[in-house]
Amino acid sequence: MPTTRGHFDLRRFARALDDHRHALRLRWIDVAEQTGVAQSILSRLAMISRQDDAGGAFLPSLENALALATWLKVSLEDFWQAA
Repeated sequence: MPTTRGHFDLRRFARALDDHRHALRLRWIDVAEQTGVAQSILSRLAMISRQDDAGGAFLPSLENALALATWLKVSLEDFWQAA
């Protein structure tokens, strides 16, 4: 069975969220209300979006990532980096 190698580019995902939030002139609390994702998760993603690396081992749950991707109107696959 073939395997897919690579990783999820969390920093690029977090930056896309922050860029979209800015474009809509929203606060993170507004994003939390619109997506159902806890503000604490969004705060961690906001910090990651401003860092040079992905911030260690943090990853949002699949449920939260899907909710945020839906809000962005993109696929999570758009943030997959092949090895």
